[in-house]
Amino acid sequence: AGLVALELAVEEELLEVNPVRAKQLGEERRKGRAIAFVSDMYVPEGWLRRQLEIRGLMEDGDCLFCSSACGMTKRSGELFGKVLRETGRSADQVGRGVDHKDTDVAVPRGLGMGAEQVRETRLTRYEEILESFGVQTGGVTTAMAGMSRLIRLRDEAEHGQGGEGGGLGAVACGVAGPILSAYVLWVLRKAREDGL
Repeated sequence: AGLVALELAVEEELLEVNPVRAKQLGEERRKGRAIAFVSDMYVPEGWLRRQLEIRGLMEDGDCLFCSSACGMTKRSGELFGKVLRETGRSADQVGRGVDHKDTDVAVPRGLGMGAEQVRETRLTRYEEILESFGVQTGGVTTAMAGMSRLIRLRDEAEHGQGGEGGGLGAVACGVAGPILSAYVLWVLRKAREDGL
């Protein structure tokens, strides 16, 4: 139980709201649409609910369906079936903005549900390159990829697709920032090796 509590504490500290998705969620609420969060996370449902509420994403009347609480998964389609049964909606009444092309798009579409993959929130190719070196850098490049993505999405949420300056912000945080950061890390490592 100690390790689980530690993991949840670290998760809670590092969680950031995806500003683009939060904006899209607000737009759905303004249209009067019912909101249901569907998660394959292994974390306790109560913990996930609290994180959504603390960050202003989950409101009264929203539903949360978490595989850790009900023993059903998105991949099997069972979790989506539970959503339909418990909300009283038919498959053609449900639209979803999702991230994972298989479990979040192919499976619900196979059940007749609307599902649209949200591509703008995924890592860019430069962020994926940074992420790919996470093990070798002790997580430094993973953190850099996450920071780059968050800054890019904040810019997009505030200024629209392409962000301020027609994508200049995305280039700055997605390409120039990581390259400059890598150079600075190299200089600092070299200085330490040379005893400076």
